[in-house]
Amino acid sequence: MRFSLRLAAAIVFAAASTAQADAAPIDRAVAALVSQLADHDASEYRGGRRTYPMLGDEDIRVVFFTLEGFGGGNNYTFYIAAFQLLAWTGKPDRYQLLGVDQIGGNGWRSIDADHPRISGECVTLATEDYVPGDPMSHPTVGGTATYCLRLHPYRSTRALEPVEADGSPPPHRKR
Repeated sequence: MRFSLRLAAAIVFAAASTAQADAAPIDRAVAALVSQLADHDASEYRGGRRTYPMLGDEDIRVVFFTLEGFGGGNNYTFYIAAFQLLAWTGKPDRYQLLGVDQIGGNGWRSIDADHPRISGECVTLATEDYVPGDPMSHPTVGGTATYCLRLHPYRSTRALEPVEADGSPPPHRKR
C-alpha cells in the first residue's frame, strides 16, 4: 500500500512538472507572478485569464487574470499585467514583467477583459463600479479604465501605468 501511494505521488509530481515545462512561455511567466501575489489560500481562476498581444506584435503581451480566496474568504481581485518577450537574450522563451496592477474586484469594480480596446501602447477596458446599495453580485455604474506603456524614467524599459481619460497619470501617481 505504501509503495503504491509513493508511486502515485511520484506520477502526479512528474505529470505536474511536465505540464509546467510544456506550458507556453507567457503562461509560465504569469504563473510565476501569481505565485508571488497569492497568499497560501488564494489561487488563480484560470478560466478567467486573457492574454492579448500589444503594439501589434507578439513581443509585448497584456494579461488579465483573477485571484480569489485571499485569507480563505470568498473574494476576488482582477489584475492587469504586461510582459515583454526577452528574445534578444538568446532565451526566446522568457518574459520580463513590465508592470502589474489591481484593476477591480469584489465590492470595487468589475471589468470586461474579453473586449479590451488596444490602441498603440494603451489598453482600455469597460468597467462597472459598485456604489452604495449595489448587491455584491451586480455593480451598476459604467466606466472605463485605461493603462498605457510608458518609458520608465530611470530605466530603458517601458512600465505599465494607469492613465486618466486625458492621458495623464491618476492624481495619486503623478510625479
